[in-house]
Amino acid sequence: MDITLFYMDNRLLIQSIYTFVVVLCCLIVYFRTLKLYKATGYDGIKYFFMAFLYYALGFITIFAYGWRILLGNLGKSVVMNYIPILLEYFLIMGGFYITYSLLWKKFLDDTWISRIILLHMIAIIIALADMFYTHAYLMFIMELVIGIYAAIIIYTNYMDNKSQKFTQFYFISMVCNVLGWLMYFAGYITNNDYPIMMLYTYIIIMLAFIFLLYGVLGLEKNNGKKA
Repeated sequence: MDITLFYMDNRLLIQSIYTFVVVLCCLIVYFRTLKLYKATGYDGIKYFFMAFLYYALGFITIFAYGWRILLGNLGKSVVMNYIPILLEYFLIMGGFYITYSLLWKKFLDDTWISRIILLHMIAIIIALADMFYTHAYLMFIMELVIGIYAAIIIYTNYMDNKSQKFTQFYFISMVCNVLGWLMYFAGYITNNDYPIMMLYTYIIIMLAFIFLLYGVLGLEKNNGKKA
């Protein structure tokens, strides 16, 4: 079987399965960590579960934008043309919340609300800049920088305490995430001249969220035992 031909013939179906899996993982992570936050009151978890709410919204937006071709004239409307702004905003904010969940202790003396508002403003500015300067690639650059930075912090935390299984899965997830975004970026700048690359990108990003979900479920299980 020609995998490239299979992907091209079933692209929308494959994209739909990919999006469903990622959104499902995001929502399970969101609700499970929200439950953990209510049980523990740990601030780092609050920023962590917010990240996956934004990621879920971002991938739902990707799904809607991908299926615009089936909406006829509505899919060609001016409103649909601005959906990428919303998409980028959600994904960038997801990355910001991931990073903030790792660094929040460093900002205990500051007002977190004003800092979060600033992050929202930066995400909006980046999304708008990418809309009007299509070759800026700011979202991809931001996701890669955030992912690499987060992976370094997670790896450092893991080396400090190797008994934490969650941190291990978190690091593997972040490495897959960085690799997935790197492949996304490569596909974007080459105008998807290599369709098979997108299929592998979907698989790697799905693995990133599945690894993280597995880690969260294990974390929740351990927390239940301690309770």
